[in-house]
Amino acid sequence: MLSVLSVFIAVVAFLISTDLAAQSQPVDLGSFISKNPVYFSGSLRYRHEDHQWTDMQAVRSFGLLRGRMEFQIKPTEEKWSVFLQPQFVKAYGEQFYTGVGSNQNAVVNSSGNTADTSLLFHQGYINYKPADNFTLIVGREELSYGNELIIGKLNWGNVGRSFDTVHARYDNGKLWSDLFIAKVVDTNTNIRGASYKGDRDLYGSYSSISRVGWIDTIDLYSLYLKDSEVKPKYTVLTFGTRLVSKVQKADYRLEMNRQVDMVQSSTFDGEIGYTFDDFKKFRMGIGGSYTEADYEHYYPGWHGYFGYADLLGRKNIKSVNAVASYQASEVLNFQLNYHRFYRVDPSRPAYKTNTTGAWGNNSDSSNIGSEIDLTVGYKLHKGPQLRMGVSKFFSGDYFTEQYKNFNVWFSYFEMEVRF
Repeated sequence: MLSVLSVFIAVVAFLISTDLAAQSQPVDLGSFISKNPVYFSGSLRYRHEDHQWTDMQAVRSFGLLRGRMEFQIKPTEEKWSVFLQPQFVKAYGEQFYTGVGSNQNAVVNSSGNTADTSLLFHQGYINYKPADNFTLIVGREELSYGNELIIGKLNWGNVGRSFDTVHARYDNGKLWSDLFIAKVVDTNTNIRGASYKGDRDLYGSYSSISRVGWIDTIDLYSLYLKDSEVKPKYTVLTFGTRLVSKVQKADYRLEMNRQVDMVQSSTFDGEIGYTFDDFKKFRMGIGGSYTEADYEHYYPGWHGYFGYADLLGRKNIKSVNAVASYQASEVLNFQLNYHRFYRVDPSRPAYKTNTTGAWGNNSDSSNIGSEIDLTVGYKLHKGPQLRMGVSKFFSGDYFTEQYKNFNVWFSYFEMEVRF
């Protein structure tokens, strides 16, 4: 299937490049921009984080910087456009390695030194629209669906997440539907053991329908993960649905999916809320989640679902949560969250955010703990958006029986300018 798709991509790219080559004539920059408008935007974000025993090992404090520039080239009379998003990211005072020989690396300081942080591309893709309702995207892009329960761009992360994809979308205004293939790992370009290792690919279908009866949005999706890097080959097929609606001042969201093939597992996540004051936007909600021990979490936007301290991932976990948010003014808002966590299977460990790491299994208790999060957002007049938060994690018996009874706190301050 991938070989057929590769041929199709090559043909489309050839037709586009042939058309562009036929039109290419030496022109000045002003003439080029008048025919091919370039739209520019971007952002610069700084965040300082303080972690007190959030890894059950140490107290950490660091600053993170991210800069993004966004360019869209969109010819006025053409069916194609190009999107480019260079990005540089770093931790303050971060060191990196550089090659000084065939088998040697040297540590280089990135601050107070003649060495700069690298500028790389976070996104870069061709957007081709052969028909009014159909779009083909080829390149590197972010993927974000629903509440990012299973696939998200992970904007909280300093780098974020993007995929190397071929992506087709149909959209008629009421229904949109995506089909995509993401090449996660290609071992043909990897000199390490390419002769016996395969690729890691993600195939996806995601559709969303607006206003069906009393439901505002119905999402349906299926995902197939094929990992041939390991032996035996690892495959997971996921079918899921998401419902979102608002009925007067009440609202709800509900998402569930079932995984089959080499994994037999499922997850459920939902919340109901009520807005008491439309003007001040005072809202309260309660929710919960349930995820079995063998669940494959794919590539979610995990931050915040299980607390802002980010100790826990979506695997072998059940939780209840409550939220209260208040829009005090156009520039100031508050949010308070409470979470309570348990293990689904006490014989299996609780997992960290990426679910590849576990917290250990030397406890019989299902009581993982609880967390309270307070976040505040403020928009300066003609200035940056400020966000700050503090989180307190209360360790349950599962943690205290395996680690010291650490005083676990997390806090952050963030400033972002978009232009």
